[in-house]
Amino acid sequence: MHTVSCWFNTSAYVVAPVTRLGTAGVGSVRGPGLYTWDLSLRKEFPIVHEDWRLRFQADMFNAFNHPNFRFDSITSLTPNNTTVTNNSYGTITAAGPPRQIQFGLKFTF
Repeated sequence: MHTVSCWFNTSAYVVAPVTRLGTAGVGSVRGPGLYTWDLSLRKEFPIVHEDWRLRFQADMFNAFNHPNFRFDSITSLTPNNTTVTNNSYGTITAAGPPRQIQFGLKFTF
């Protein structure tokens, strides 16, 4: 079972000798999935004047606030927690962004 302190069986992997490449295939360790729901609501109201309109908009990113675990920070290009020599090898140390909500108001004339 996956937990943040032990995402995969770390004893199944060791550092390969210098003279060999190793036998673990690409993709043998699968990270946590990504589950996000982005929602947007818009409502446009006509205003008394000829072509004037007012639009209200609400956007929600990761609307249900599901935790999206990651092996390393989002800005990092290499997953350090899958490197055998790293102290945090096999652990989840970061999460994706939380729910974000933004509102907008647009007046067109």
